[in-house]
Amino acid sequence: MVTDRFIGLPRGKQAPLELISGYRSFLDRWSSDVTAMGHRAPVGTKTNENGYSWRHDAVKWMPQALAPIAGIDGLEDGDIFVWFDADTETTAPVPAGWIESLLGDADVACIRRPARHTEIGFYAMRIGPLTRRVLRLFADFYLNDSVFKLAQWHSAFVWDRAVEAEPDLKIRDVNPAGARGHAWPETRLAECTSHHKGKRKDQ
Repeated sequence: MVTDRFIGLPRGKQAPLELISGYRSFLDRWSSDVTAMGHRAPVGTKTNENGYSWRHDAVKWMPQALAPIAGIDGLEDGDIFVWFDADTETTAPVPAGWIESLLGDADVACIRRPARHTEIGFYAMRIGPLTRRVLRLFADFYLNDSVFKLAQWHSAFVWDRAVEAEPDLKIRDVNPAGARGHAWPETRLAECTSHHKGKRKDQ
């Protein structure tokens, strides 16, 4: 589990964000910059009543791009890396081979949404040269500050740009019905899990 603080785990391994190369230096550069934290969004950007744009809070979303670097440490080509947001709940026993069935023979399984960014509360990747480059680029957008050249700075938008950089990737969309909003319940992920994102966190 990649964490931003110590958590006593009954099993498994904890990987502190602080130990990921580049994490602290990014915060040193940007954690006091109101623009990088979404409080001076580009003209025409949708903001809340306080002028804040979550789409342009690079400081908030950067950890989601760096955490996979720790997650794939030690994985070999052919292994499967799976990302679930921390606000995901397991709601039923997970059958053996379930993740493999979501991925099939693809390199990546994810929740794509028509005319919107991918929902990256979940994705699975078969580790290999292409997917390693995607995850490295995902992190590097933040670590080399090139994220600020993009139209949006949140992790899902940046993840999509990293995936697009490897056009030979075989991607399996687990949202075949094309749900546009909170698509998770319309996918096979709902067989075993629930994502308590946004206003659903307390449900």
